[in-house]
Amino acid sequence: MRIQLTDDQRNKNATLDFDADPVPKPWIVQNPEAEHWPFVNTGLSPPFHQVLLKRWKKKEAPAHELLTAISGKTVTGTPPLFGIGKVGDDVIYAYEFKAGHTTLDDNLKDCITQPSLLPSRLTPEGLRRIIHAAVSCLEALERHQYVYTDFNTKNMLHGPNGETMLIDLDSALSVPFLKQHWNDPKQANNFDRHFWQLWLHYIVKQNGVDTTAIYAPKAMVLSFAAMYGSALGQLNLPIPPANDTILELVRQPSGDEQKKIWDALVAGDENQFLAHLQLQPTGTALFEEWRDIFRELTSGRHVSWDEIRQAAENLAALYPMPKEKGIVWRMFSWAFNIATKPFTSGAVDIALPIPVRRLVWDIGEGVIHGLIDPFWILRKSGTLKRKSPYL
Repeated sequence: MRIQLTDDQRNKNATLDFDADPVPKPWIVQNPEAEHWPFVNTGLSPPFHQVLLKRWKKKEAPAHELLTAISGKTVTGTPPLFGIGKVGDDVIYAYEFKAGHTTLDDNLKDCITQPSLLPSRLTPEGLRRIIHAAVSCLEALERHQYVYTDFNTKNMLHGPNGETMLIDLDSALSVPFLKQHWNDPKQANNFDRHFWQLWLHYIVKQNGVDTTAIYAPKAMVLSFAAMYGSALGQLNLPIPPANDTILELVRQPSGDEQKKIWDALVAGDENQFLAHLQLQPTGTALFEEWRDIFRELTSGRHVSWDEIRQAAENLAALYPMPKEKGIVWRMFSWAFNIATKPFTSGAVDIALPIPVRRLVWDIGEGVIHGLIDPFWILRKSGTLKRKSPYL
């Protein structure tokens, strides 16, 4: 089959001539309706030398009209679509293949088996990059009257130099289609709705879907920023929770965790709002900014993408860059989390107050350091400046 490839930004064109069903089969099943093929040696010159082929079986992608409109054009925040072809009843979309890129989800899952990676994988700068890419991409989709549906870490692509972009635009839904099918399980179960809670339970519930369908992406971005911020705050606690607990806030946050933040805004409770984000009162206008945006969205009034971006960036700016922890810290944190697990998880669900956790930490830190380095207390108090060679 042949697909005409176009890249308007680089002013290049080519024809991809290939066998759509070679042996052995190169297609990777993505879901019952679609599969993809990283075609890394097309024989064409850059940028067409490597493409990602996405094949929808016996149908067009849900966002086919959108993809037709943007084919060959540059949309900031997402890999370019070079062309569209058809083989039999199947439709194939040819995207630029991003070599060396991995999804945010894969990067974060690595931190479960390699905990020391987390401070470098979950950062304020990472949040800013995601928000910038998301706002750029989703604002462009809004102009085409399409809503990006599958907003989650599996569809956030990270490059070796920090580049960030969204993928899987072919699952986007037109605004009219979303209005008609937003609550249809046959449609809703086709994508991840972890970050749909604000839109579903606060915006649509109060205003109906007809006037607020276009706000769904903005609500998702705001929700993601809040959960990512909460994860950053937990990571910076004196004794943070286990990595999988922190990562769940970014990868698959529960509705209850998000509800705490939105309910604090409903109640006008700044202390609770900051506490759920693991922030101390800072004297900034963050609470007022987020409350005003929340009120506008839940009242069905317009909120600009710049306001969403600025609110998320202002939140990210309040978190320090997580520091790599030393071996003593990791030993004690691991032991502490195991010792307190019966009190912080499971059926009992009795959370130890943070001051108590800090007190236990201070005592445990002193004991462990004292055993390993008797001069640690003197250094800690400033009496001795030279650091032990053992730590």
